[in-house]
Amino acid sequence: MDKLSAQQRHTNMAAIRSKDTKPEMIVRCGLWKRGFRYRLNHKRLPGHPDLVLRKYRTCIFVNGCFWHGHDVIITNKQKTINVESSACCKIPKTNKEFWVAKIRRNKKRDKEEQRRLAEMGWHCITVWECELKPSKREETLDSIAFTLNHIWLQDHGAIVVPYPKVEEEDMQMPIAAEDDSLEIHKNKKATMDIQDLLNRTDRFAANAGCRITEVNEQHAVAEMTVTTMHLNGGNVCQGGALFTLADLAIAAWMNYNGQLTFGINNGIMFVSSAREGDVLRAEAVGICDHHKIPAVEVRVTNQEGRLICHVTGMGYRKNINVPTEE
Repeated sequence: MDKLSAQQRHTNMAAIRSKDTKPEMIVRCGLWKRGFRYRLNHKRLPGHPDLVLRKYRTCIFVNGCFWHGHDVIITNKQKTINVESSACCKIPKTNKEFWVAKIRRNKKRDKEEQRRLAEMGWHCITVWECELKPSKREETLDSIAFTLNHIWLQDHGAIVVPYPKVEEEDMQMPIAAEDDSLEIHKNKKATMDIQDLLNRTDRFAANAGCRITEVNEQHAVAEMTVTTMHLNGGNVCQGGALFTLADLAIAAWMNYNGQLTFGINNGIMFVSSAREGDVLRAEAVGICDHHKIPAVEVRVTNQEGRLICHVTGMGYRKNINVPTEE
């Protein structure tokens, strides 16, 4: 039985806003800090999405768990409606038929609006209120940012058209010698010692005490020992030093194949503090080895394995080789 009177319940329900809600503001602030820009409640699109990112052709809906029936199971058996509430959406026992009908309409409308958006070429992301609790908030926001970057890379990927095979290709042709030389050149680029090269030529990182210790096609590792010169006014490792360490690992992985690559969009999230004497390890793992826009994520940990910060990065590969001379 409802503990509030009918008038009190009506007042509470009427006070719930349809836009600028707390979950929406959390998503807005989180994406803005991560460098994403958007429009709000676009009236020309079906459903008036809460956030619209035109660059990524993506609409984001921030849904309240109760109003949109998150994980609620509604079934019809022998003209009887069975409802199973979820952990984040409890169907009221008072006036139950009304609420079930309303939530069913909302779920049906959400599905139809996202179908129409998909037909128009838009991607849709649904963020639930329960996913924005303090314990899950940063993980959810990082997941949205990763999804948006993945969508952008997917939409801008090159279409590979296989070269048609003809019978003459099986024959020995004079051009075979040229093909062998090209293969040798590719292998030489792939095996170049980017570790030694960057340790010698990245003077800023070297002066900060950062060195690459391992690099291959899958990942790159850079290490640094926190000294007095790395400390800020709070007596912990300065954020710029952490970013320099992560950036060196990113540069090693992105340039491993010998094609000159520059960073174009990096973001850092600080998790815990590093102190003097800590030995930090930045491991860059490739997310997408795109021929033009590679993407990578970096975890910076201390000697105990505790996460210090998390960095994501995107680069732009130019059509020239990495210079081998200082």
